[in-house]
Amino acid sequence: MKDTPAGAAKYDFFMRGLDMLLAKKWRRKLWNRVEGPAVLEAGAGTGLNIPYYRTEFKVTALDNNRNYLDRARHRAVRYDLKINFIIGNIQKLPFRAESFDTAVTTFLFCQLHKPLQGLQELYRVLKQGRQLLLLEHVRTQGLFGQLFTTVAEPLYRLTGDHIARDTESFVAKAGFVDVNSTPVFTNAVRIIQARK
Repeated sequence: MKDTPAGAAKYDFFMRGLDMLLAKKWRRKLWNRVEGPAVLEAGAGTGLNIPYYRTEFKVTALDNNRNYLDRARHRAVRYDLKINFIIGNIQKLPFRAESFDTAVTTFLFCQLHKPLQGLQELYRVLKQGRQLLLLEHVRTQGLFGQLFTTVAEPLYRLTGDHIARDTESFVAKAGFVDVNSTPVFTNAVRIIQARK
């Protein structure tokens, strides 16, 4: 989507529709695993995860799209949450090493041209022993998942997204350990959890 207020509104409308159908419960499962207090949400978009932030978290929400973050700020006001919003790129994070207890992303690594670089940056800014949590479209081996991927991948490629990446292997290559992957929708959408 274009980096304009109208583009952000269209993206938000589309994603809220997806949330009503499916993704709301996926987001809740993801955020139930988050450990604080210092939490980084990279690729925060329009703030659709904000309803799942806990008040005891000190959340930094980063996105490279200013208009998406403007919508996220308005959403945060509705939930009376204090969030540190930062314009930035996951592939060159503007934070010191070992700054966060959990790094969270949702449907971000299907969009990146250099996913390994983004994961290496998340590794850098996490404290030793702390966790990475991703909610992602991934490559799947199951019959239904392969059928879904065969049909959907060409459509997603038009937007630049890759929904059939082996994201778990990128997580391991970035240096993370204890990589655990839990399916939330067939095997095509998974929560990936790992430790630094």
